Amino acid sequence: MSTYTAIHDKADIQTVTVAFENFLTNPLAAQGQLTTESKTAFVSALVTDLGDTSLQAKWNDSVRLLAIQTLKTLGREVSGSDRLFSKEGIRVLMKHAGMIPAPSSVKDDSVSQEALKCLSNCLLLLSSTKAMFYENDGVKSSVFYMKWPKLSGDSRFLLSRVLFLMTVDCLDVVRLLIDDLNVADSIALILSENVQSLLNNPAQREGPISREMVISEVLKLLFNLLMHDSRSCRSDDKGKGAPDPRPILGIKTWTEQEEVLIQPAAKFESQPPHSSHRLR
Repeated sequence: MSTYTAIHDKADIQTVTVAFENFLTNPLAAQGQLTTESKTAFVSALVTDLGDTSLQAKWNDSVRLLAIQTLKTLGREVSGSDRLFSKEGIRVLMKHAGMIPAPSSVKDDSVSQEALKCLSNCLLLLSSTKAMFYENDGVKSSVFYMKWPKLSGDSRFLLSRVLFLMTVDCLDVVRLLIDDLNVADSIALILSENVQSLLNNPAQREGPISREMVISEVLKLLFNLLMHDSRSCRSDDKGKGAPDPRPILGIKTWTEQEEVLIQPAAKFESQPPHSSHRLR
């Protein structure tokens, strides 16, 4: 049994904080002491408590951050983490990421970013979670956030990672992003701002997620969109294979495509990779 699941009063912030901190201080050792059953109970308790509105009203952001970090650590392996990878678990993460209910304002803080990291890991480790994220309008919410010009670099990186994972073998998501959500505008904004920032101030001090990392992640997303948005993929409903007259990525001419997307990417001189790793 974990120390956390043994706590009777989860509203006792001090006791809960100590339990999380003890686990996160040496997570490998802590997880090594958990049986599959106790890990399952631990993950289940975290999902329940993070989704409990009355309990969340008593927790502060510091406790929430520790709870999601703990859940993310436990969820690096699917075994024993079934509740995290369930519809309920994905909805709980989306709630703390500011995606449920559908956002009308931007949530951009350490808690939302940690929830995005955990979501990203879920999408990477178990493909069935993509449908859960999609059904809860996660793709639309992600683009809503990415369009905000003052969004932090950390959130831009994480949202680009989420959308990159969602576009792997998901043509419906690609079409939604291009045809309905006009994601090209967000990609162009993030690329141009970060590339120009690097050119103007290459020595600027940065946090764990650098401008290069943001650019690289956006390029991965762009690469997936360009790969899937060929006219051959857009045959008519009768299956005749006729070319679709709509422009690539919603941008009318090649000149516009070059100015908006290709030139910033060329300045960065980066070859987008094809895979992602779990976020820590």
